[in-house]
Formats: sequence, structure tokens, C-alpha cells
Amino acid sequence: MRRERLRDTYTAEELAQVYATPHQHFGQPDHRIRVALTIQLGRALGRLNTVADLSCGDGAILGGLDARTRMWGDIAPGWDVTGPIEQTIEDLDDVDLFVCAETIEHVRDVQLLLSEVRRVLKPGGTLALTTPASPPLMRPPEPLSPHLRFLTRGSLRKLLGEMGFQVHSLDRRAGTLFARASR
Repeated sequence: MRRERLRDTYTAEELAQVYATPHQHFGQPDHRIRVALTIQLGRALGRLNTVADLSCGDGAILGGLDARTRMWGDIAPGWDVTGPIEQTIEDLDDVDLFVCAETIEHVRDVQLLLSEVRRVLKPGGTLALTTPASPPLMRPPEPLSPHLRFLTRGSLRKLLGEMGFQVHSLDRRAGTLFARASR
């Protein structure tokens, strides 16, 4: 049986319209938990030279990290870099920590994104990735959901491994997968 989407995924222009202003997630309890746990993961690495988050939303994660240089970016305006992560990552290099929070599930070409993240990380650099946790058996997803990927702990571990990352930790907390992997 051939499956078809009810609508195409968002174009860059449509995403720019959706995210015409920076996100304000501070009031959402699950957002606060994800931010706190991702900051904790980053802080465990100590003082960093360069950190990047090109899907930074409200900027809360990078704001909580100790780094000499922070590269903030998002599709919404108001950051150092503006545009889709698949394009804005091209100009980065020599990154100690790359934060990819609640993003991978929206990206059309996950292999391209992860290969670019691996390229921009310095040797031994760290990827901190979060994504909604999908159960191994789940109901069919909402047809109009902006999520293109639904990852389990096992599928995320396999994906990161196949893309050349060494997975150091992969936990499920508060309905979210938290991965720490290195190049």
C-alpha cells in the first residue's frame, strides 16, 4: 500500500512565515524540563570554546552554557544566523558542542544534517540532541503534524551510529530522548 502525505512538508518560505517572530516557550513546563536537562548535559563538558545551536528557538539553552563563543541561529529572525538549519550549518566549523534540540524530527534530510553536524564538530566534539520519544508501537501520527520523523531510543542510537557518531548516553525523560554523542 502506497502512503501519501495529505500535504507537502513546509517549504523554506512557509517556515519563515510560521516562524516570523522568535519563539516564546518559557511558560511550557515540558520546555523548561528539556532546556534544564540539555543545559545540564552541556555543563558536564566544562567550559567550552565554541557552541552552536542553529535551531535555538528562544535561546535558553545556549544562554545557560559557559562558552567563549556562542553561535545562535534559527529560522525565526533576531539571531546571529537566520534560515533553515540545513543551510545555515554550512558556514560553521571547529565547534566543541552542537546543540540540536527538538529539531531533527522536523528535518527532511536527516542524513545530510547529521553529516554536516559531524563535519563542523572538532575531533572529539559533542552533539547534544533532543527529540520527542516515540514508543516502539504507536498510533499513526497526526497527518498534519510538522514532525517528519518519529524516533525511538533504538532507532536514534542506530541512526547516530550509522552516521559515524559514538553515542555516550541516550536517555528517555519526560517524553523526550536526550542523546550525547561525539565525533
